[in-house]
Amino acid sequence: MRFDAGEVFQGVFAVDKQHISEYLSTWWNNIPIFIYEDSIRSIFGLSGPDIHATRLFVILNCMNYDLGFLFIGLALNKIYDRYIAIAACIIGFLCLGLTNQMYQFYTTGLAWPLTCLGLLIYVHLRGKPWRNRKVALSLVFGVLVYMTYLVRPSSVIYIFAIVLVEAARAIKRNREYWLKLSCCILAALVGIVMSGIGYQAVFAFGTRNLSLDRNDNATMMQYAAYGITGFGAGTEAVRNSIAEAANPQERQRVSFEIWQERLHELGFTGYVDFLVQKHIKETEDGSFGLKSAHIEEKPAGNPIADLLQNIWYSNGKYSNTSTFAMQTIYILVLIGGLASVRKRDSFALMLKISLLGWYCFLLLFEGGRTGYTIQAFPVLIALSSIGWAHVLNISASTEERQMSSSEPHTPEVTPERRRMRCIPPQATPERDS
Repeated sequence: MRFDAGEVFQGVFAVDKQHISEYLSTWWNNIPIFIYEDSIRSIFGLSGPDIHATRLFVILNCMNYDLGFLFIGLALNKIYDRYIAIAACIIGFLCLGLTNQMYQFYTTGLAWPLTCLGLLIYVHLRGKPWRNRKVALSLVFGVLVYMTYLVRPSSVIYIFAIVLVEAARAIKRNREYWLKLSCCILAALVGIVMSGIGYQAVFAFGTRNLSLDRNDNATMMQYAAYGITGFGAGTEAVRNSIAEAANPQERQRVSFEIWQERLHELGFTGYVDFLVQKHIKETEDGSFGLKSAHIEEKPAGNPIADLLQNIWYSNGKYSNTSTFAMQTIYILVLIGGLASVRKRDSFALMLKISLLGWYCFLLLFEGGRTGYTIQAFPVLIALSSIGWAHVLNISASTEERQMSSSEPHTPEVTPERRRMRCIPPQATPERDS
């Protein structure tokens, strides 16, 4: 494994923890994934970063994504029907399950099932009728939100969309509804607090062999400085300038100055053009960098493995064909997402707000490539399946069916009905001769 995923993977098995301590001191947000991988190493008795360890981590990563596909399907099956649920699972597998993300064991893959499970729990919480078990489910939801935040903070953006949608739905409800909603919110907050207390103990135990320095920790302003320079991922000069700061306060000041100077340099129209170009960069590659090696690509030496490597390795014989196929699937997913715009139920609205929130977040902070948008794919895949079902006119949500059934139905007035009810026929307008 390479890049940040490789840093954590190698650091888990390193005897000398100095390098990984320095790395985690800067990128504090990767400590949960380190603790998780180190726990796997201990449970399975792995001795080093060899082929056996790599295969195990890849299998676990694939299971994470598969669980996410299942959770999305279950959520959509409850809100809509099995056709949309099955479509979402297929879209998810085709869009992500066949890409190089399957063997990138990183925070993206670990946060994926947590986000998808959060959407599933939300669907059950918003359902009818009210049951006392919803309070317990809210407690679990709070724990899940905190875990997701620890693994990848930006993965909880959908929570803000839920708050907006549910607040709008609750405005015209009665006092009893508000009381039940308050119980659920309180239970979720208790779950978050309990998780925070529990993580402190896990953190102390999981980092006992590390020498961490909080003065090196990255700041949010630092990510904003990265997000406005280069193609949206920072430049080497910017990163070096920020890294030379002695403490978080100094790093915050340097990052803000870089951000402010770059914003002044671009101006209003230049900044808008920069954001447009950055968004294109973040959404253009449906293969997620297949043509760039993400692992050490070694020939396997047997026919089946050679065939698979020719399909998925960056220099594989069929890699161009694979890239074209993945890009085509990705474009179809985006078309489905656009088609969902006309859906009027509140769940689809929540998904749209979530997707917009993720895209806005990536415009403001570090991004610049499509891999960053995978955290938004739980809602994008759901919207795509909803959109294609809407285009093909094969499904409607429970909320839409309830709205349709509540509309007054006026029976067609036939000539027989007119005679029975003595309804005078409507005058037919004369045509001009």
